[in-house]
Amino acid sequence: MIDAVLLIDDLMPDFLNPRIGNAATRLESINRIVSLQGPKLVNLAQSILSNGLSPIDRLLVIKDEKFPEHHVVIEGNRRATAMILLANPRLIETLDAFESSADLKRCKAKLLGLAASFSRSTVEPIKVVLAPNREATRYWVQLRHSGEGDGVGVTRWRVIESARFTDPKSRIVAVADLLFTEGDLSGVEKEMLDELAWSTFDRFIDSPRLREVLCFEVVEGMVITTSPRNRVVNALREIAFRVAKGEFDSRKQNSVEDRLNALAQLPSGVLPPRPTVERSGEGDEEGLHGSDPVEKDPPAAIGTKPDVTGVLPAVKSTKSTTRAKDRLFRRSDFVVTEPRLQDILKELSDLPLSSKPNACAVLLRVFLEMSVLHYLQDAGQGTDGRGGKQAELFVLVERAFKHMKLKDPSLQMPQIESLVAAQTTGLRLRELHSYVHNRHYFPAPADLLAAAGELTPFLRKIWS
Repeated sequence: MIDAVLLIDDLMPDFLNPRIGNAATRLESINRIVSLQGPKLVNLAQSILSNGLSPIDRLLVIKDEKFPEHHVVIEGNRRATAMILLANPRLIETLDAFESSADLKRCKAKLLGLAASFSRSTVEPIKVVLAPNREATRYWVQLRHSGEGDGVGVTRWRVIESARFTDPKSRIVAVADLLFTEGDLSGVEKEMLDELAWSTFDRFIDSPRLREVLCFEVVEGMVITTSPRNRVVNALREIAFRVAKGEFDSRKQNSVEDRLNALAQLPSGVLPPRPTVERSGEGDEEGLHGSDPVEKDPPAAIGTKPDVTGVLPAVKSTKSTTRAKDRLFRRSDFVVTEPRLQDILKELSDLPLSSKPNACAVLLRVFLEMSVLHYLQDAGQGTDGRGGKQAELFVLVERAFKHMKLKDPSLQMPQIESLVAAQTTGLRLRELHSYVHNRHYFPAPADLLAAAGELTPFLRKIWS
């Protein structure tokens, strides 16, 4: 194939164009395209008149066997037809297709108006790709019209990708990027967000009152949080998946009050704690954060600028944590038989949660994962995931739980059952993963205690 340049009069629409079936003559092929495309052809002609031809999408042609001075358009017949009509008003006047319906008569009038303003220099000389024969074009034409082809063909932009192009600093783009970059999403979760109705999701963050409850704002395309960043990400992630599952629907939750009520129904601990509360007397969102303690920022924190990650410095609680709640586990909680895991449990039981939350978070995740691996291997169950690698923690937990249920159908573990039913990595497991792999996540003692409490029955079953 070689590059070439042609004039409009050199082009011949393809008699074998799959859009129209076999046509006997050039005129018949033009008539069929006009009949099929109608208003779309008018819109294309308007685009060509205003912008010319796309520089990234050239016509693919071959020489006509009978008339070598003409070139048959194999790919780009709609564009070729639009140019031929714009350059030949007399042809528009005489085509039979325009007389077949009232809609096509209106198209005829519009095309005649466009043709009156058209100059051939708008598109000529036309840059084309000249193929040696029709057979040489088959692969490329099929690829062009067969969809994405697992990435080989042209992949359509997702809604969020279109938004990034048209308005890269918009609120929805900033929040979507936050979820994709800091959300530690599993493969399943990424696929869910790829297909998310982002315009519906945006309705749940489009009001300042909603964003106040969720403790974030978007400034110049950057998400600024007024609560620990990981807690804000958790809340936004929960909303996104509820939208994906149809549980949050702006058609049903149409007003801001409806959407505030929907947020109020989220499980305890999902909404981020607000560091300050302005007592306006209205009480619009006062009860939305459940039992989370609300404290005033100390004077030094008021007006503090966010750091480069877009999160305001966390305000340390002045409340002391009692020793009874300052340990994730006691050594007596589980009868661990593996020497390495005995050591990990001992360290976990010795670490003060209030002063060593990062160490506790990492060891909790390690203890959980190694315990599940021990259970699966001891039960003769596989631990592999995609590509022969070890499966994700969520998948391992799901396999272990299903095996437990198989052995004891009466087994009740609501938190684990909910996690498995959700088909996502779940709030607690995702947080544990994030504490190890995401530099934006900061372990909060209360979150770790909640995670340990939810996982304790599961871990006891493993080591029973």
